Amino acid sequence: MSDSAEAEGQLRPAEINGRQRAREEARSRILEAARSAFAEKGFAATSVVGIAERAGCTKGLVHHYFGSKRELWIEVIEDFAREGIEREATAGEAGDDLEAILTRMRGSFRYFQRTGDYLRIARWAELEAGDGLPESMQKLMHRHTDQLRRAQGQGELRGDLDPLHVHAMTYLMMTGWFQTKRFFCPAWGRDAEAASVDDRYLEDMIEFVRAGVEAVAEKKRREGRG
Repeated sequence: MSDSAEAEGQLRPAEINGRQRAREEARSRILEAARSAFAEKGFAATSVVGIAERAGCTKGLVHHYFGSKRELWIEVIEDFAREGIEREATAGEAGDDLEAILTRMRGSFRYFQRTGDYLRIARWAELEAGDGLPESMQKLMHRHTDQLRRAQGQGELRGDLDPLHVHAMTYLMMTGWFQTKRFFCPAWGRDAEAASVDDRYLEDMIEFVRAGVEAVAEKKRREGRG
């Protein structure tokens, strides 16, 4: 038995729980600092020393919890994927019909709206080319494309569209808005920071996607219900 394990064996449960919370808090603090640093500077220009300074800890502690800078970068992106999965689960964004898919799009749009770090890190990942999408992000992507395929099988979505392309296009319509609206809005005479501007774009995007992917039979059924 190691000295640390033996020492913990002599502690009361409350003390053990306190140490565990302290470790979890330290890890969370480092991850948040890395997320902020990577969003600001990208992977190449960010140093472990800089992350440690932001987190208020030593460089050694960063390596202790996450290993290398590359492993920490991947963990930050994995954390975004976990947030996406948890967000869909807690929001009840289930189902494979068109309305459920559009509801998930609304949820993703609102997430991108309030999570600037994600958009900046995604842009850095694209510019710096790294190791491609981490496993959790790939799983989230395949989860969404599988939902699109099932919707096609149910006659909800047009069968002539590649689900991979539909997923890519909808993702780009959402993230691209937040990456470019500060260029477009001044020319339109609109305030890029106004929530109403995002709301109008979201509603137009949803209707644009609906018109582009909805199967003819489903459209007739929906119009008949109306």
